[in-house]
Amino acid sequence: MGTIRSVPMCHGLTLTEKLLLNTSSGQGDAIPDGSWEMGRLVLAPEARGGVDLLARCAGMALNFLAKQADAAHLYASCSDALSRLYRLYGFSVYRDNVPLSGTGKTYTVIHGGAAKVAASLARIGARAARSTSHHQGIFGHERQFQRHAQA
Repeated sequence: MGTIRSVPMCHGLTLTEKLLLNTSSGQGDAIPDGSWEMGRLVLAPEARGGVDLLARCAGMALNFLAKQADAAHLYASCSDALSRLYRLYGFSVYRDNVPLSGTGKTYTVIHGGAAKVAASLARIGARAARSTSHHQGIFGHERQFQRHAQA
């Protein structure tokens, strides 16, 4: 149905880190420990049907990530239009109109605390569960991030 790639930050591997080097007078932003870039979202054409399905895919990705690693902060690089969608999932704009060196492209960098994103996805899942009878219960991942909510 789809995939989302999660990459640990602070190793110079992600687009988000490259973009953030272009901010703060070239010094880059300090990325906190436990930061992960969420990216490379790929959904099969027949699975591209609404906010609920995308939230379900993101929820499964976060659930898996929570079982594998300490993930306190989530970042992503996207278009301005997609950043509006991701705000529904608990992200906020971290930097906007960030140019990618050597190209004419600009990106919006978004950030969300893992606990906040998980809680937002859980709310979307609960709404979807009420509106369908075939909900599979995959939105229970918000508990995985509760330990980060107090941090």
